[in-house]
Amino acid sequence: AAEQANRLAREAIIASERPYVFPDRIWLTTHPAAGAKITGFVKFINTGKLPALNFHAGGKFKVRESPPGQLVASGQSPSVLDVAPGGSRTIQTSSDAALTKDELAAVESGKKTLYGYGIFVYEDGFGSQIAKPFCQVYDPKDKSFAECPQPSAEYHEGT
Repeated sequence: AAEQANRLAREAIIASERPYVFPDRIWLTTHPAAGAKITGFVKFINTGKLPALNFHAGGKFKVRESPPGQLVASGQSPSVLDVAPGGSRTIQTSSDAALTKDELAAVESGKKTLYGYGIFVYEDGFGSQIAKPFCQVYDPKDKSFAECPQPSAEYHEGT
């Protein structure tokens, strides 16, 4: 009983003190145009009480018919940084290839969607590594991103 009480107390301390990082927003640096790569930024913030240690993330932009399944961002190698409580980190990202005329027309007509997505990883200082996917969709009318309509990958926490 004492071991279980200690374990529950430790879990409560971790839950109340740990870092909580999430993508605050995604934005483009240029308007999507045929023949050009899509470029932009992803800003992450830490709303927790402790720093997020060894934070690293990768993202990309891609035109798709449906949300990405496995969120793996290739071609990005941002620095490993800590994110202080209340602090933020921003990464630059892009599409792997230039946007085609057909893709641009499909996005503007609503037949396809531009997604900004990827994954970020950090350590919580209690021995756990947190890996979370992120995904947002671009609205060409508002020229802004919003959360994906449905989760495309599960949250995973491991040691």
